[in-house]
Amino acid sequence: MAVTTLQILVGLILVLLGIALAGRPPATANERWLYRGVFIFLGLLLLALTGIQYRNVQKKEASFTERTPVFQVQPTILPPAPQKEAAPPDSNQLALQQKYQNVLGELATNSSLPPKVREHIIITTAKLGKDAQALKQAPNDEALSAALSVRDKILPYFDDAIKSLANLSEKEAAAKGDKSVLNYQGLPSELSPAAQAGKRFRKNAAEIKFQKNAGWDFQIEFAETVSPKYQANLSVTCKGGVLVLRNAGDSVETRIEDLSGESSAHNPATSDEAKANISEALQKLVASESDALQAKQ
Repeated sequence: MAVTTLQILVGLILVLLGIALAGRPPATANERWLYRGVFIFLGLLLLALTGIQYRNVQKKEASFTERTPVFQVQPTILPPAPQKEAAPPDSNQLALQQKYQNVLGELATNSSLPPKVREHIIITTAKLGKDAQALKQAPNDEALSAALSVRDKILPYFDDAIKSLANLSEKEAAAKGDKSVLNYQGLPSELSPAAQAGKRFRKNAAEIKFQKNAGWDFQIEFAETVSPKYQANLSVTCKGGVLVLRNAGDSVETRIEDLSGESSAHNPATSDEAKANISEALQKLVASESDALQAKQ
């Protein structure tokens, strides 16, 4: 504390000397040497005091270190990692989930629990119920394999239908002095996780429209699901009506409802017969769209 006080005092003297020199600089050589000597002395004194303070701090730190007990840290021995067990079958998982759902259901009716806790239990129970329902609906490996086999046969028909509709639209646009534009987003190359979980998956596959006449517009949507059996369809919607291509097993059926309300369908067929049915249905839809636009003009 004494050293710090002396440091402050020396610093204060230096400041006062500086102020005095600023107000009245030394006029003679003797005065200049006097001020120099004073500054040198005070500077050396300040350095000496700083050195003394530093040594005192070092001694205190060394003394504290010596008085501090040294704790021996024992190495922690971790138990061996448990071997990864195989996942239980879906049936066991479903039964376990049902068990917890029943337990939570009983707790939710326990009036001794706080209202917030009961509310949280009810929410958790509902979620377990949804998960259990999803497990029930989720197809097994055999069903997925069968679905993929049907899917590989059906999707080429849907893809050809989009391309055929684009060609028909180009011809119609050229006849009307317009240009047809295809915004092709494509069919999913793989079965979606949602479909594998037993849910219905939807995707905008394409849009076909005229560049000038905004009324000419075909919206094409793809949808599929696996449960209870694989089902896929391609729907084409426009002002002239709706065309739906749907699989029946590994064959394709077509159903169209045009502007007049007339509905027609083709029985499921494969190969060249299915392509012919699809082509006929697309021509009817394009003609109905043209009639719908002309009726508005």
